[in-house]
Amino acid sequence: MTEVEIETPIYPTENQEKISEMMKTLFPSIEIEIHEDEGKKLLKAYGDKKSLEKLRERIWEQKILDTSRSVLTRNRENNETEFSINKQTAVVNKINFKESDILGTIDIKIKEEAPEELDKTIDWIAPETEEGKPIEK
Repeated sequence: MTEVEIETPIYPTENQEKISEMMKTLFPSIEIEIHEDEGKKLLKAYGDKKSLEKLRERIWEQKILDTSRSVLTRNRENNETEFSINKQTAVVNKINFKESDILGTIDIKIKEEAPEELDKTIDWIAPETEEGKPIEK
């Protein structure tokens, strides 16, 4: 079973409701929690494979399968992978992978029960391509 964990800071200059709405747009079936510690807010969200459907759609629409696959496999360890996307571009429904950004990132972790299951999830999100077209397996 796919487990998805998502985190992003909510800065004092940001509207918490707008950030939550943006997250629900990009990850529709997630459960959101807001954590506050020493005046700092952190949005944490949890979901399953279904919560990745819109992210997958955006990746395919933007035709960034190769980049996405590279990020998903580069940051992989056994049965999980982690990556970050730019929060500012996510607000306008675009995917831009980032390691860090002064304006903030959305950090995403995908965990499967076994490495083979993670392979299938990565293939579903961003399959291997040949000349820009997904390869049928």
